[in-house]
Amino acid sequence: MTLERVQRENPSVTEGGRYTPPDCRAKQKVAIIIPFRHRDNHLKYWLHYLHPILRRQKIDYGIYIINQLGEDTFNRAKLLNIGYTEALKDAAYDCFIFSDVDLIPMDDRNLYHCYDQPRHFAIAMDKFGFRLPYAGYFGGVSD
Repeated sequence: MTLERVQRENPSVTEGGRYTPPDCRAKQKVAIIIPFRHRDNHLKYWLHYLHPILRRQKIDYGIYIINQLGEDTFNRAKLLNIGYTEALKDAAYDCFIFSDVDLIPMDDRNLYHCYDQPRHFAIAMDKFGFRLPYAGYFGGVSD
């Protein structure tokens, strides 16, 4: 997978990972925040699979890859906070989804929009036998 292929396959996604459905007005404007470091292959596949899913769901979205440089301890929470702040500088988002780059939905029934209460999108993962790794787990992909 290459970023060039992702771009070729998604011509309606504009620079900066933004998409607005051409044939409807989405209910929410969604920012997807990805904390990131040293996962280039994961990112290429994440983009390859997620762009088509989000377009089919008619989501008005922007994707924010927040890269931590250096080799210090990975600070996911700080990256999510930075992503939130930076996304709001670009647009009036009313929904924020925080996603790890290695978690990809397997079908379109996992709707990428916000709900009245925080929602855990990754309720079953193939690497854990389609179960959660432990009781009370809330992470990976959430709003």
